[in-house]
Amino acid sequence: MRYVLMIAGAVVVVVLVVLLVGWMLPVSHRATRDATYRATPDQLFKLITDVKSFPQWRPSVREVEVLPAVNGHPQFREIGKNGSILFEIASVVPEKSPVSATARSRTPSRFRSAMAT
Repeated sequence: MRYVLMIAGAVVVVVLVVLLVGWMLPVSHRATRDATYRATPDQLFKLITDVKSFPQWRPSVREVEVLPAVNGHPQFREIGKNGSILFEIASVVPEKSPVSATARSRTPSRFRSAMAT
């Protein structure tokens, strides 16, 4: 009986540690990266919004499949070493920020590219 109580106590401690670590994690995450390019904002904007050319400059993307728009939002599927990810272009502000989000995802992941001129 003593061993059963010790095992049950250990399980409770492990569960509490997992809950505590999860509680301490941030609700949202934001990562930024600054870079300087020898190109105009217009040239960069055209590059990052041309999803068909992604495999040419993004090593992790093997193929891009452009799909029909849903509710007026263009969609595309990236196929690469991380599998297949379906994206929806949520909004576009010319020469500033294309915003794409994972489509039909259970997690509310959003990817945003913003260009400072």
